[in-house]
Amino acid sequence: MRQKSILAVFILLLLAFAGYKYYQFKSGPFEFRSRLLHEHTDEVIGISIQFPNGDELAFGKEFPDWMATDGSRGIRIASGVASELTGNLRQFIAHGILDTTKEAHVALGLTLGQGTQVSLLYEEGEAEHFFLGRIDSVSKTTYLRFLDQEEVYVISSAPTLPFRRPFGYYRDRSFFRLPLLRDMDSLHYENPTDSLAVRLVRRDNGWLVSAGKEILLDSAAIANFWTGMNAFPPPGFADDFDEFSAAGFPRRQLTVWRRTGGIPHSLICYYRKKHSMPFVWASSQHPYDFFASDSTGVFRAVISRLDSLARAIQPPKAPDKKPKAPQ
Repeated sequence: MRQKSILAVFILLLLAFAGYKYYQFKSGPFEFRSRLLHEHTDEVIGISIQFPNGDELAFGKEFPDWMATDGSRGIRIASGVASELTGNLRQFIAHGILDTTKEAHVALGLTLGQGTQVSLLYEEGEAEHFFLGRIDSVSKTTYLRFLDQEEVYVISSAPTLPFRRPFGYYRDRSFFRLPLLRDMDSLHYENPTDSLAVRLVRRDNGWLVSAGKEILLDSAAIANFWTGMNAFPPPGFADDFDEFSAAGFPRRQLTVWRRTGGIPHSLICYYRKKHSMPFVWASSQHPYDFFASDSTGVFRAVISRLDSLARAIQPPKAPDKKPKAPQ
């Protein structure tokens, strides 16, 4: 009888301890940290994000880089940029749990239309779907709810920030990086429409500029000119530009050769008539991105100055000689 009493007391103590731990788990903060997502987040090959305003982003792994699209535009992003997403998944750690109602889900931003819906696809075909809710700026926490589940987890807001960024964040604006002047060997510019061409070649005592005739410019003059050419990128992307019809547009081209040799880098400027941003820029460094500008800003700093330089040293055209009329 005594043994049964001792066993009964032990069971009661065990149940009390279990109840205490359950209360801690439900009320938070946890005594432990609970990782919410798949253990192998490095095996993520696809990410889909739907924002409260209806915009969507999709990321897909294409070794060694990733592709990103908003449904109408597609871009390639480096694996380092993609790791801002996949790397932060390891930090989705629950610090508390709330037993809430569907009305509370709406208030916390954990439903379609109020929250950010995220889907993860893994290499073996496994998938995870969850909502990210509103951010509490005071506690720097946010809320996570898995699709078709009622429980709401309290997590740090910092790891979720990469999943709240718009498509424009992932677009590369470096576009065309000119080398330092000391690293440049020569620069070639062509404007076929106006029959203009100019070439700048490094010499020991300055820069030889050729545009029909040759002149020697000192390094200070070229340095001033080079500073004005570092006005990239143009203000906006040319998402309405049809690259397949580019051959039909007048174009100017700038080609830069480095002193170390290697493949030269080129910059092409297309002209579209009757367009609010008529000049479209394409770069060999980022061939899938197109920028647009008007006749000010980067166009004036680069193209207009090269046209003016070519015209300034171009020999005058000989006047047309018309045959004399017979007497």
